[in-house]
Amino acid sequence: MKKLTWPVAIVISIVSLIGSATVSAAPVSVHVPGTSVTMSPPDGFVVAKQFSGFAEPKTNSSILIAELPKAAYVQLSPVFSNLELAKRALAERGIEVTRLLQVKQGNVSRPVLVGVQKIQGTDVGKYLALFPGDSSVMLTYNIIPADSITEDKLGASIASVSIGNAVTVREKAEQLAFTLDAVPPFQLTDVLAGSSLVLTTFDGVDKTGKKPLITMGHSLVASSIRSPDLFSEQLLNSVAGYEKAVVISTKHTTFAGLKGYRIEAVNNDRTIIQYTGFDQSGQYWRLIATGSTEALAKISDEIQRVALSVKRR
Repeated sequence: MKKLTWPVAIVISIVSLIGSATVSAAPVSVHVPGTSVTMSPPDGFVVAKQFSGFAEPKTNSSILIAELPKAAYVQLSPVFSNLELAKRALAERGIEVTRLLQVKQGNVSRPVLVGVQKIQGTDVGKYLALFPGDSSVMLTYNIIPADSITEDKLGASIASVSIGNAVTVREKAEQLAFTLDAVPPFQLTDVLAGSSLVLTTFDGVDKTGKKPLITMGHSLVASSIRSPDLFSEQLLNSVAGYEKAVVISTKHTTFAGLKGYRIEAVNNDRTIIQYTGFDQSGQYWRLIATGSTEALAKISDEIQRVALSVKRR
């Protein structure tokens, strides 16, 4: 399989998270705001406000909707049709894929990856389905406890999915739980899973990883963070290509109206700048800027202006 491009790789990372969010009531069948998806969630699930999809407030189960470029369907389809390939691809994200389920959707048999992920000592059931359309759509069901919903009910929900016209990036951004200013040379390029956005300084895909790029988002999991400074470093070193980056500065800062940290680190000729803010519920808000050290140095003021503009809704 070809190497995943950055939007797909980011979304593959997102599927390992569970949504814990403020919610509002939803009808039996609903069009999910900011997406091309209309579907019927299982009983008890309501529309989530902090990501694209649904949440079950009593158990923290969730359905995460991630919209990708149209071409991503062709790129990801081999993962959804080959059990061994799926096991290898998702094992890196802590998901143990156990089998491949086929769900009948009209005249189409839709492959669904079934597995489990242990998060904070809890087994979370995973059901992942991929749909073609003007935008490719990946659905991730996070079920807690793992066997709390019958497979028939999950299959009926997956079969109910219909994909409409693609939603514009700006329409997606309006549904995010935060706002920011895309200060030139940065431009809004994509919104991922209704919880994060990407600003780039280029068109297309940068295979070098050296052109400046900003990603802004927030955690979908509320957890107990004992050492925010250490946790911030761990977050930075979890970014692909910066696992061994050397921290050159750590400063206390206020980000998104919250106390947090600004960390800068280098890895050979590339630099990463990360802003984090932590709220009292255990959620964190995070902006990262990456690119060549030389390129980021030239637009450091613009990066700071973007970071200072972030506001939670």
